[in-house]
Amino acid sequence: MASRILASAPRSRSLAVGTVLVAAFAFGALLAPTLAPFDPYSVPARLEAASLRAPGGPFALGTDFLGRDLLSRILYGGRVSLLVGIGAEVGAALVGLLVGLAAGYCGGRVDGALMRLTDV
Repeated sequence: MASRILASAPRSRSLAVGTVLVAAFAFGALLAPTLAPFDPYSVPARLEAASLRAPGGPFALGTDFLGRDLLSRILYGGRVSLLVGIGAEVGAALVGLLVGLAAGYCGGRVDGALMRLTDV
């Protein structure tokens, strides 16, 4: 099954598009300090002149109600999302590893109890 999926992967257009989108999101998040045109946390001194500007000019995606650049805020927000996603994956892998080790080492009733616990 897995070999069939891997064999068809180079011909799958949706897989290629998804991979490019995820890679672009990850690179944008990782390179946010370099790519962000403005500080995402700074509020301009003249708030009324900068708040809720339409996309264009120096602000590619416009500004929010406090005059902060939306592109910069999205790039920096992606860093948090990426960190949470990776943290959840690492945490789940560690818990699964520990439960699997305990079930394999103890066996018997402990194995059965841990497997019923993970089924929930």
